[in-house]
Amino acid sequence: MEVSIFFLLSLSCMQLALADWNKLLWVDEYGISRIVNLADESAPVCELPTFPQVDVWPPTAMTYMESSKSVLACGGMNEVDFEFRNTKDCYTYSGTGEWTPAAPLPQYHCPYTHKTRNMKIPGLGWWISGQPGVEGRGCDDESLVDDLLMEDGSWTSLSLESPYAQFNPAVGMCIVQLNSTHTMFTGGWADLLYRNETYIFNWETSEWTETASMSRPRGYHGCALTKDGDVLVVAGYREGFDVVSTSEIYSVAENRWRYYAGVPKITAEFFKIIPWQDTFVMLEWNTENIWIMEDDGNWSLMDVKMGGVFNSDTDPVVMIPDDFAVAVC
Repeated sequence: MEVSIFFLLSLSCMQLALADWNKLLWVDEYGISRIVNLADESAPVCELPTFPQVDVWPPTAMTYMESSKSVLACGGMNEVDFEFRNTKDCYTYSGTGEWTPAAPLPQYHCPYTHKTRNMKIPGLGWWISGQPGVEGRGCDDESLVDDLLMEDGSWTSLSLESPYAQFNPAVGMCIVQLNSTHTMFTGGWADLLYRNETYIFNWETSEWTETASMSRPRGYHGCALTKDGDVLVVAGYREGFDVVSTSEIYSVAENRWRYYAGVPKITAEFFKIIPWQDTFVMLEWNTENIWIMEDDGNWSLMDVKMGGVFNSDTDPVVMIPDDFAVAVC
């Protein structure tokens, strides 16, 4: 697979876009919204107005909209007649006041974050993809649903084919936006197996390209783009629910994977890897812990905490700029 100069320049621009962002905003299962300052361990965790779907389910997908300087969160479940039901509702938070209603999703999406992924696609908009949520409660594991919030603020539904010949995209997969036109899918669990296949989707041609397989199967793992434009995958599960206690890096230019480093003996699944400054932070599942990757690839526990128990199977999190919500935090 050839890598053009434009491709590499696009990667550099994407990395620089987050260089000065030091805060996380996340929503827990009780609807409590918090801001965590990764750069200042002395800064208290700031609690924001409660998300409207309190005591039911947090939103499935969340992003920061630079055009409106606000956070947009969609999906999840609401309580209707004393039952949990999937919702298409979306809400926005501008940094002051309360969460306010926004245009709803066109389709139901599965409320579990490991079955529904979302990603900013430069020049197109905000993409939400994965298993559909049924009208009621639950997910349909036999089909695929894709919605795109375009840059003009309107939603459209897409018809994207699965890259896999025999089944829909795996649950527990991890996706990375490589540049303005290519998105990479890695691993996951499907057809009763953990997968090591990887694929790249070209948004200009709507075509999939199978790329080099990871050295071992991984599902429910973390992944992110490195500052050099390569792809880091961390931990996860493999067959027999064994923990994959390693990380590896994919070279886009060479189309190959290489071993990188070990991983702390913490939970193997449902954690998030987020690029921050020139490294990564890892949000540990079902704790308040935040880990940072050192220059040698090993991880150290940070003094900064999440401010509550983080469940990355359901709790969405997004990076925000330092000047967001300064009036209330």
